[in-house]
Amino acid sequence: MRSVLHARIFSVCAGMFFISACAGPPASPPRFTFPFLKEPGFQGRAEIAIYDASVVRYGQPRSAELVLITVAEPMDAKQRVKSDKPGPDIVYALKQNQALNFQTGVYPYHYLNSLFWQIDNGRLLKAAMTSQEWCGTTTKVLLPQGGLDRLMYHSYWDNEADGEMVLVRPDVQHPDRAILYDELPLIVRTPEAEHYRKLQVFPLLMSSQVTKPDWDIYGEKRSPAYEPGTLEPESVDFMAMGVLRKARKITVRSGPGLKLVDEYFVEQNPARTLLGWNRHDGAHFVLRKISYAEYWKLNKPGDTLP
Repeated sequence: MRSVLHARIFSVCAGMFFISACAGPPASPPRFTFPFLKEPGFQGRAEIAIYDASVVRYGQPRSAELVLITVAEPMDAKQRVKSDKPGPDIVYALKQNQALNFQTGVYPYHYLNSLFWQIDNGRLLKAAMTSQEWCGTTTKVLLPQGGLDRLMYHSYWDNEADGEMVLVRPDVQHPDRAILYDELPLIVRTPEAEHYRKLQVFPLLMSSQVTKPDWDIYGEKRSPAYEPGTLEPESVDFMAMGVLRKARKITVRSGPGLKLVDEYFVEQNPARTLLGWNRHDGAHFVLRKISYAEYWKLNKPGDTLP
């Protein structure tokens, strides 16, 4: 059913910045736009980008692998989950799953972010995170509701077992320029990343802890909140998949005093492929392979990505 519905979505909607024929015209200017969805690889398929990575845990760099799976799919706007049934509450969403895996000593870490944006206006619909390692598991779900964000969590950490935060999205003049840090691997690929200069950034969700990131596991707890951020684009060369490529370097500064610096490298091609990035916590990511496939069909022994 999934493949049939994907084909239907793209036969009606693909190749459009705003899927007005399906979801109706946006009520206000789009938050972000996704012209790379016009590219042939996305037609009825997902983009699977695999990165060689190094992340810091317990003060030491660890070899890691990150996979970004980016795909358009129908979503029930009331439940905020994927739907295989047509109906008045269906919107068309761009989903990005961010799967990070690495080993520390004898035990592995597994993280998965799932983020969803409404394609016709670029608004964040939902963000969910899970972490699993031998010490325990954590889940977080963030749901935008008007000018607020509702963050629910269940953690294995002391004083963070079960809870909920209600966050007021800042910057009343441009409320849609308030973003989650975890949105950046997709947002830097949009045209808006070339034009926006100021943002409000909420800290990294991909952490087993609620009040601080895992890379700073021994540090003090803090109160996660939106902080001012900036975007600075420039042209550079970047080596990925054995080729020196023309890229746009998007420098993102965020956090107290704009002291957290991240560098994203986006290829200057129609797909605006994310070639790699350097994270403020010492992590690094470089694209190893990218392919387009109906991965939901590749579930038999021996199946591989193209």
